[in-house]
Amino acid sequence: MINVVRKMITINGFWWTAHVVPYVLLRKINKNLRIKYLDKRIKGIEIKNQLPGMNSKEINSIIWENWNWKKYHGEEWTYTVNWKNSIIKDIMQKHFDENKTILEIGPGGGKWTESLIKISRILHLTDISNRCLEVCQQRFKSNNHINYHLTDGCSLSFLKEGSIDYIWSFDVFVHIAPDDVNNYIDEFKRVLKPGGKAIIHHAGNGGISGGWRSNLTQELFKSMMAHHQLKMISQFDSWGENNEFDVKHYQDIISIFEKKQ
Repeated sequence: MINVVRKMITINGFWWTAHVVPYVLLRKINKNLRIKYLDKRIKGIEIKNQLPGMNSKEINSIIWENWNWKKYHGEEWTYTVNWKNSIIKDIMQKHFDENKTILEIGPGGGKWTESLIKISRILHLTDISNRCLEVCQQRFKSNNHINYHLTDGCSLSFLKEGSIDYIWSFDVFVHIAPDDVNNYIDEFKRVLKPGGKAIIHHAGNGGISGGWRSNLTQELFKSMMAHHQLKMISQFDSWGENNEFDVKHYQDIISIFEKKQ
């Protein structure tokens, strides 16, 4: 915790950190607690001073390196079993064909990896945390078609150009700063095969709804797609037969896009 606080002060300054530390401590007591005043105050300081907040590569690395992935494998962010299954069936499996080369960014404890393993020919896992990769290596040690890569938080230099059919990332880009998202998107264009597709769950309204979301918006993400000449297929926040499932709690968005042929 001390290392995190020091890093917070270095990156975001004392005033921002003085607001964040009590908020984090209160959330440790009650993880469902939301203090709207502090949410808005913290986000306001970030916007006014153009700070990355909790979403810098350095802070993300420390947080996820020290997270207890073995306890829940990331399932603490699963709203319901039906919600998770709907994402797998109605989003992942709907858009990803089987027997392809897939990249997952930010597997954490392997929450989505277990489903990607079943449909992939080759699966690349990359995370900013060595701890996450170690947990996944142990959990999925019987699967010999998985490759593990440590990322710096904004690049995919370990992958060859045009080597990936599909990219998947959920519960990850909501915490990545816009500049780093833009760098990743540039890399997506490089590593995707022509016609290759990506599904990314990301912040949608600049983080003003809390949840440590980054300053990214739906419109900014879409403009990044256009800048890097990637084709946006769809952006949505709910799905299912009657739109009964969603990512609206923190006003997130799911974007599906592809590399032009």
